[in-house]
Order: sequence, then structure tokens, then C-alpha cells
Amino acid sequence: MTQPVIDTLRLADRLKESGFQDTQAEGLARALGGEFADRIVTKADLDSGIKLVRADYRVLDEKIGALDKKLETGLGALDEKLEAGLGALDGKFEARLGVLDEKLETGLGALDEKFEARLGALDEKLETGLGALDEKFEAKLGVLDKKLETGLGVLDEKLETGLGALDE
Repeated sequence: MTQPVIDTLRLADRLKESGFQDTQAEGLARALGGEFADRIVTKADLDSGIKLVRADYRVLDEKIGALDKKLETGLGALDEKLEAGLGALDGKFEARLGVLDEKLETGLGALDEKFEARLGALDEKLETGLGALDEKFEAKLGVLDKKLETGLGVLDEKLETGLGALDE
């Protein structure tokens, strides 16, 4: 049984004490009691409302917990997919990089061989050219040496002749 919002008997007694007639005081007290009973919130009403809000809060908290678990599960699955996708991409990248590295090594090896062959050919031409120049230089040097020897011999003879004439 719910407790009345106002004590209508006590209200009627107070109205009678202030000069209302019995029927007026009792009628007014009943009318006010009936009106207030539907519109005024009691402590019991508040307690009942708080219990309902708490129950709703618990339900919402459980739903939020369930959603949080679903979110965690979904994020975990997405994270696994992302890791797997990144792993696959990394594998493809490494394989592609290996192929490119092999092509680069092959190309560099071929260029190195061509460079060495060309360098060898240029070295041979240089050696041949230098050998020919050395032979020409030696030949010219030999000719100049002979001329110098001849010239010095002639000068020596003249000097001897000239000195011999001075001695006489």
C-alpha cells in the first residue's frame, strides 16, 4: 500500500481550525489529496525511478560491454588481416627486389666485362703506339748520337790541329 502524498485528515483539521466548515474542509482536503496524488513525486516514487534507471544503466552497461568485446574481436581480426596483407606485400617486394638485384648484377657484370675488354684494347694500342714512338725516338737518338760523335770528332781534330799550330 502506497503512502498518501498529503495527510488529508490533518489538512481538514487545520482548515477547520482556521474557520472552514466541516464539509468544506473535508471536501477541500480530499480534492487536494486526489489531485496531488497523481502529480506529486514521493520518495518512494524517486526510489522506484532510481531503481529503474539503475536497471536500465546495468542493461546499457552490459550492451556496451558486449559491443566492446565485438569491437575488440573485430579490431583483432582486422589487425590480423592487415599483418597478413603486409607480410604478403613484404614477400612480394622482397622477391621483386631480388629479381631486380639479379638483373642489376648481371647488367653490371656485362658492363664490367665490356669495360675491361675496351680498356685492354686501348692499353694494347697505347703500348703498341708507345713502342713505335720509343723505336723512332731511339733511332733518331742514335742518328743524333752519331752526328754528335762525328761533329765532336771533327771539332777535336780541328782543336788538335789548331793547338798544334799554336805550339809551333
